[in-house]
Amino acid sequence: MTGQYVTVGNHKGYLDEPSVVNKESRTETFATAVLHVHNPRWEGVPFVLKAGKALTDRKAEVFIEI
Repeated sequence: MTGQYVTVGNHKGYLDEPSVVNKESRTETFATAVLHVHNPRWEGVPFVLKAGKALTDRKAEVFIEI
């Protein structure tokens, strides 16, 4: 899944940034991917990867749920 961040409340969207010349741009600024490893150990465990511009946090996290 991909998308572009938009104006919400007081937070400006991608098209509001001064560096964006084409105000009709459809450039993606966010992506999510779900990966699956097909072997007995990881079967049924989704690996969710998210990346984006202008997110509230800069972080890397690993969650292990049993």
